[in-house]
Amino acid sequence: RSMKPLPDAKLPEPTPGSKVSVLKFKNFTHLIGANIMRGFTTGIMGTAVTIGYYFECLDSSSSSILVLLTYLVLILGCGLYALVANRVKVGTIILIASICVAVLIPLMLIQINTVTFLLFYALAFLFKTAIDYSVPVAVTKLTSYDTVGQYSSGRMLLSNIGSIFASLICIP
Repeated sequence: RSMKPLPDAKLPEPTPGSKVSVLKFKNFTHLIGANIMRGFTTGIMGTAVTIGYYFECLDSSSSSILVLLTYLVLILGCGLYALVANRVKVGTIILIASICVAVLIPLMLIQINTVTFLLFYALAFLFKTAIDYSVPVAVTKLTSYDTVGQYSSGRMLLSNIGSIFASLICIP
């Protein structure tokens, strides 16, 4: 009831009857690997407790700490992203955060102990949060209003495929 229409808030009208396949967009096809890898990273982070149990870095108490740490880092990551977003280009944020995640995930197991595992998990998750907030912003620069729905659906499909691959590899 409190929402009021804005007089200048005109959204572009979608072109009637236009059907476009996202596979025809170079921006989409060039980023297929990146979207699958983003999903793969999400899958690894999602199976971190399983990985920690397998390598005996985590037990029932420390896995509870990991869950708490995940939410604390998510809050911190959101705040840090808000501070950095207007100062650094979105592509630079994605590049730096991706490199950090790629380095930090394997470091979770550099020493087989709880503190090392949790520390590197938290750092990796912090940079993963930066990626998760940057990618939708980048998508708005890569596609038009008419195709953003298709583009985002295809991107998330690839990301979910990557998550499945991570589960298939990590859990066994």
